[in-house]
Amino acid sequence: MKRRGKAALCLGMTGVMAVGTMLSGCGKEQTNGKVKIEVVQYKPEAVDVFEELEKKFNETHDNIELVIDSPNDAMTILKTRFIREDYPDMDNENWLKWIIVQNKEGEMTFHTERVPVEEYDVQPPKY
Repeated sequence: MKRRGKAALCLGMTGVMAVGTMLSGCGKEQTNGKVKIEVVQYKPEAVDVFEELEKKFNETHDNIELVIDSPNDAMTILKTRFIREDYPDMDNENWLKWIIVQNKEGEMTFHTERVPVEEYDVQPPKY
């Protein structure tokens, strides 16, 4: 993959992980000792990138199962879930983090950093 393609892939994955952080409660449940995180994305042109991200993330995280769904009508599905009050559980203390995606010697690595919310005028809700 060309250097520009890798940069675009990493940038796209960073965005996906940011969305995953925001939606981390969607389907958050314990399965076989793993936390299951469901992310719903609506860009059909990015399905391959999301599938690669899901595969790489799951290979590097033993205690988390990431499931990225790419349904044809994602916005309708999400709106319906919110109307039914089937929206994500919020656990900002443990999940409100920046996810850093880096390319180290051709391998994608992930780690998290705490978001310094106290530095912002608007504070997220605490549950």
